[in-house]
Amino acid sequence: MILPSNWAGLLNLGIKISKWLFLDMTRLLKAVERLALAVDTIEKNIDATSNESGDALQKLQTNLDKSLKENAELKTMKQEVSDRLDNVIGQLSASLEN
Repeated sequence: MILPSNWAGLLNLGIKISKWLFLDMTRLLKAVERLALAVDTIEKNIDATSNESGDALQKLQTNLDKSLKENAELKTMKQEVSDRLDNVIGQLSASLEN
């Protein structure tokens, strides 16, 4: 049974608990704010990295396309040179036989 003389003590205890809870809630809210800022920063970094990766991938694709085109041109040139060489060898052989 709570006696009227203890009410002041209980009231003081309640006030202390309320202040403690308020301080804890304030700390918790500040921690949540810091966490939200950290998440925003991480999202921005991910977006920036993604954009940089996209740009790098686009450059890589452009270089690959250019290399494939050059490779095709070199294959064509190689075939032309091979055909000419065969022709010259054939002519040389024919002239040596005569």
